[in-house]
Amino acid sequence: MIKLFFVLILISFFVKGYAQKKYTLKQCVEMAMQNNATVKAAALDALQVELTFKQLDLAKYPNANAFVSNGLNFGRSINPTTNSFENNTIFFNSFGVQGGVDIFNWFSKKIQRQAAKVDVDAAKINIAKAGEDIALNVAVAYIQILLAKEQIKQIGIQIEQRQRQINITQKKVNAGVLPEINLLEFKTNLATDSAQYFNAEATIATSLLRMQTLINISASQPFDVEGVNANKIPVESLANLNPQTVYQLALKNLTQQRLNEVRYKAQELRIASLKKAFYPTVSASSSFGTNYASNSFRLPNFTTTNVYNITPLKVNVGGADYFIQQPTQSISGYRTIKAPAYFNQFTQNFRQSVSVSLNIPIFNGGINKINVARAQLNLQNITFAKQQDNLKLEQDIYKAYNEAKNAQVQYNAAANTTNLAERTFNLASKRYELGLINNFDLSIAQNNLFASQLKQLYNQYDYVFKIKLLEFYKGEGIKIE
Repeated sequence: MIKLFFVLILISFFVKGYAQKKYTLKQCVEMAMQNNATVKAAALDALQVELTFKQLDLAKYPNANAFVSNGLNFGRSINPTTNSFENNTIFFNSFGVQGGVDIFNWFSKKIQRQAAKVDVDAAKINIAKAGEDIALNVAVAYIQILLAKEQIKQIGIQIEQRQRQINITQKKVNAGVLPEINLLEFKTNLATDSAQYFNAEATIATSLLRMQTLINISASQPFDVEGVNANKIPVESLANLNPQTVYQLALKNLTQQRLNEVRYKAQELRIASLKKAFYPTVSASSSFGTNYASNSFRLPNFTTTNVYNITPLKVNVGGADYFIQQPTQSISGYRTIKAPAYFNQFTQNFRQSVSVSLNIPIFNGGINKINVARAQLNLQNITFAKQQDNLKLEQDIYKAYNEAKNAQVQYNAAANTTNLAERTFNLASKRYELGLINNFDLSIAQNNLFASQLKQLYNQYDYVFKIKLLEFYKGEGIKIE
C-alpha cells in the first residue's frame, strides 16, 4: 500500500516533467492577449471606430458623382432633347457629372473629425483596458497555481517524514520495544497525507484548466506553468507604497482612468460641433451633362403663289385703313429631319451649371437645441462615471494597502510560528528516537509543524499578491520574475 503511494507520486512527477511544456507568466499573458475573445472584440470595435474617422476625414473633400442613363419612350411622350410632346418611339441617353463642396460651415466638420480622432484613441485605450483586465486575472490564477504547487511540495515533505517515522517504528516493533499499533498509527497518518496529496493534485489540475480557459487554449493540450518560489518573487517595500501616492499614479497610468478622460474630451468636441448647427452655412455645387434622342421628324415644304386673298383684318396707316392681304400657300411635300449624330450631342446639347447656396437655420422643430441638450446630458453621465471610477479606485487602493499591511503581519507571525513548530518537532523526533515520548506526542508536533508551514505558505503568497496588486495600481503591471 505504502509503496503504491510512492510509485504513483513518482509517476505524477515524471508525467509533469516530461509531457508538458511549462509557461511563464509573461507567456501566459501574451497568449491571453492573442486568444482572449474580449480582447479580440475590443480590437474589432477599434477598427469600426477607425473606419468612422476615415469616413469623416474624407468628407472634407468636395463630392463628385457621374451618371449615365438610357431608356426608350413609347407613344406620346416628351422628347428629352427638344422638350416637346411627340408620338414616336425614342431612344434617349443622358450623361452628366455633378459635385458640391462646403465653403464655410463654422468648422463643424473639422470638430467632428477631431472628436472621431479622439474616439480612435479611446478605442485603442479600450483594447489596452481589456488586455489589462485579462492580464490581472491571469496573474491571479498564476499565483494561485504557484501556491498550490508549493503546498503540494510541503505535503510531499510531510510524506517523507512520515515514511522515516515508519522506518524507525518498524525497527522498534521488530525489536519488541514498541507494540505494532504504533506502526499502524503512523501508516494511517501516511495514508491520510497521501490522500491529501492527490487531492492537492486535483486542485492544481482544476487551477490549470481555469488558466487554460483564461488564455483560451484547448483543455486537451498539455499545459503547466513554470514554478517560481515566493522568496524569489521581487516585491516592493510596503513603505514605498503609500496609498495616496499610489492613487495619484493610478489616475495617470491605469487605462480605465485614461479612457474616462479621453471619452470626456470627445464628448466636449461633439457638443462644440453640434452648437455650430445654429449658424448659417455656405455651399457650392456645379454640374454639366448632355442629352441624346434618336427620333427623326418630318417638316412640310410650303409653295407660295402670286395670288393674294383679301382678309377681313385691317391696319391703320396714316389715318387710312388698309385690308391685309394673305398670299396663297400650298404644301407641295414633306422633308425628313434626321436625329443628329450620336457624338454631336456633346456640342449641340451640352449644358453646365454653377450655384452657390446659403442655408440659414430659422426653425426646424428645435432639433438642434435638443441634440445639444442630449449631448450635454451624456457629458454629465461621463463626468459622474469618471468620478465614481476614481472614488472606487481610491477605495480599492486603500483597501489593498490595509490588506497588504495585515498580510505582512500575518506572514511574519506565521513565519515565527513555523520556526517554533519546527524546533519543537525536531526536539520531539529526537525524544521519540530515544523512547522518551510516544508516537501520539510526535504526531501532534508533526501535525502542528505541517499546519504552520501551510499557513505560512498561504500568508506569504497572499502578501506577495497584495504587494503586486499595489504595484499594478501604480501602472507597473504584475511581474513575478
